[in-house]
Amino acid sequence: MAFSGVALTLMLSAFDISTAGLFVSGLKVWQLVLTIIEIVCSIGSIIMVLIATVWFLILLHGRTVKVFKSEDIIDKDIHKEKSEFAAVWVMDKYTNAVGEMREIIHKKQKSFDKAIIIIIVGIVMYAVSILLQKGGF
Repeated sequence: MAFSGVALTLMLSAFDISTAGLFVSGLKVWQLVLTIIEIVCSIGSIIMVLIATVWFLILLHGRTVKVFKSEDIIDKDIHKEKSEFAAVWVMDKYTNAVGEMREIIHKKQKSFDKAIIIIIVGIVMYAVSILLQKGGF
């Protein structure tokens, strides 16, 4: 998330579309197409990195996760039961907690992977816009 924030700051500080209108009138068709591609890549990259940054912020928001509460052993007097019953009870609670956490972690990992792909595409688009801008046409 920090990287996407820094990348977004750098992109926004270098973003200048005001001069594009001045050059459009005297351009050949292929130069006009390259200028349009540059503008689309520049704006698109900022939008994509902004989306990825917001996505990372959303991923920081925690969800309620079922946990294994060891206090239940004392509260429900499980420690006074036979060892076989206590072992089965502990395994059941642990299995339920781990299963639920695994599902949440899997969803967050998929979401994180999508955000990483979006930020990479945004950075590639920004690189294309810089290459077109500095290409000297």
